[in-house]
Amino acid sequence: MRNDPATRARRAVLECVSDEAEGRRCLAARSRTGTGTSDADWEVYARRRESYERFSAVELRHQGAIDSRQAAARIAARTERKLGPR
Repeated sequence: MRNDPATRARRAVLECVSDEAEGRRCLAARSRTGTGTSDADWEVYARRRESYERFSAVELRHQGAIDSRQAAARIAARTERKLGPR
């Protein structure tokens, strides 16, 4: 989490991570139910994963990772802790 002194706005970078099995599970579920805002399939996912660039050391100081295999409530609580008080 980082404060912008010019605007006094808070900002944070949150990286959503998962393993390949979770990616496949989510894509299959979205395909079955027709839910979600993306029409990306496994080919798109695989290409994006290959081109992924890690955060730099500077970015990592202000970044948090979210493991999408965890329950939504746990993800929300961890994100709120990372952002800190308002």
